[in-house]
Amino acid sequence: MLMCSVVTQSCCLCVVQVAAATSATMIMFTAGSACVVYSRFGKILPDYGIVFASMGFLFTLGSQLLTFVLIKLLGRRSIIVFMMVVLMSTTCCIMYVQSYWETELLIHHPEELTHFGHLCAPGT
Repeated sequence: MLMCSVVTQSCCLCVVQVAAATSATMIMFTAGSACVVYSRFGKILPDYGIVFASMGFLFTLGSQLLTFVLIKLLGRRSIIVFMMVVLMSTTCCIMYVQSYWETELLIHHPEELTHFGHLCAPGT
């Protein structure tokens, strides 16, 4: 059993597969909505979107199959939790490094603090 919490619900006692499925569903909806926003604002080219969506699907399928194989070989479902911890830790480290670089850039170029991008094309 694994203690898991969801933002919209109170803490509940649930099995590993439920926690993994809930996390995967939240990630899918978050990534999907971000893709829709980027495409609606014209920030991603349609052919790039198709290529990266296909790559995401293939890598997800491959990862899922690898996870099934590891669970069968090890005989333990706890590998799902371990993989989630590794993924979240790696992502946090990458975000930390990116934030550090951005902060360093803003310290050296404070005028960039007032520079904002445009959501609409010029002239609209």
